[in-house]
Amino acid sequence: MKLKLAGHLSQGSGKVNEDAVGFIGAADDVTAAWALDGVTGINDTGLGVAGSDAQWFVSRIDHHLHDLLAQPQDLPGALSQLIDRLIEDMTTHRLPDNFDPPAACIAAICRIGTEWHSVRLGDCRILAEDRSGFRRLVDFPNDEFDHWVTTEATRLRQSGMTKLDDLFRALQPAHFASRRQRNKEGGYGVIEADRACLAFAEYLPLDQPSHVLLSTDGFFRLVDHYGEASESTLLARAAQQGGVSALYGRLRQIERGDPDCMNFPRLKPQDDASAIALIRA
Repeated sequence: MKLKLAGHLSQGSGKVNEDAVGFIGAADDVTAAWALDGVTGINDTGLGVAGSDAQWFVSRIDHHLHDLLAQPQDLPGALSQLIDRLIEDMTTHRLPDNFDPPAACIAAICRIGTEWHSVRLGDCRILAEDRSGFRRLVDFPNDEFDHWVTTEATRLRQSGMTKLDDLFRALQPAHFASRRQRNKEGGYGVIEADRACLAFAEYLPLDQPSHVLLSTDGFFRLVDHYGEASESTLLARAAQQGGVSALYGRLRQIERGDPDCMNFPRLKPQDDASAIALIRA
């Protein structure tokens, strides 16, 4: 069964876009697709690669996926090889003590033989409709911390701390504490150059999917921050011609209308936003 491209985009929220989307195959016969979201580093000084450490790390993942998902035997094996390649990529960098290493999140789908399989690691989102009905990989263990950050940032803003640099500096200790839970038992998983992250990957087989949406959390704000759409409505709208672009336009319209983050409390006025939608060919 074939899937074709319904729409895709990856747009940054500032000078550096730390997201990416990619696919393998022709637009009318996609065999693999993915959405990537780089985890912004919280170091005082980065590695000095690309626009940021996260952008460089995402570009390496994207590069490797084009090879590993071209003819995958199985997704766990492909993901294992990806981590080994990232470990090799990182050997060229000497990390200072207490350095927050590059990380990223992924949502991916690929056809293996005649069957479709998907994987998520981190807080990217997978929404799909298949013969079993509506399918989702959305909930994330670190969502509770993200909600706390939003509440605390709102409190700090109301107390007079309005500059983003000051907000990030005030919240940095909490961010470092959260980062120490990455890929640890009882914590949450993201892609790192560390095989421990493989234990956190979530796999979802899809039975003849008719619609699939892979998105980063910045795009998914339409659901969990702004209430613009339900999960099923977001999937349906993204599957329409021009749907992904229209949804992105609405996302930025909402954010431009609330630049001070008061109507919709959040730490960042905008986030990088990426999505790729597939429909039955």
